[in-house]
Amino acid sequence: MAGPNGLKAGEELTFFYPSTEYAMAQPFDCFCGSGECKGRISGARDMTRGQLEGMWLNVHIRELLGMNGSREGIVEEEEEGDETAKALREVVNAAKRALDGYLAAKNGNGTAVKKVNGANGVKKLNGQYANGNSHEIEAEGLRARGTTSRELSGEMGGDTIVA
Repeated sequence: MAGPNGLKAGEELTFFYPSTEYAMAQPFDCFCGSGECKGRISGARDMTRGQLEGMWLNVHIRELLGMNGSREGIVEEEEEGDETAKALREVVNAAKRALDGYLAAKNGNGTAVKKVNGANGVKKLNGQYANGNSHEIEAEGLRARGTTSRELSGEMGGDTIVA
């Protein structure tokens, strides 16, 4: 289905990524040249209100942007042709994402997540594990993986032996 009128010969089927993507790792330039062209396509977080105006946006995107009446989260309109400001904003956003990833990997405070009593990051509080028990319960999937996708696809069909 391509909308209420369907898709006709010669029409291009397009997808407006910011309708479902809040942040995009690889924004790109649109060169369609239509009157409604958005120019640089990135996540909704990095687009201006003018670029998003009139477009269908997923509910979670609207919530993240604060589009329920407030202006917080919406990038202010920039002057036409201010490519330097756009490039700098993208660099800053990429640095923020890299820092967020680093902090998440380092447990948010610069210390690596360590195994505690054999559990990956599960810590005791008042003698209890995070699962509420006085002893750790190992998840069933941690002991044996079962049949892998490689085996199911036939990739390991005799050329590889189980050690």
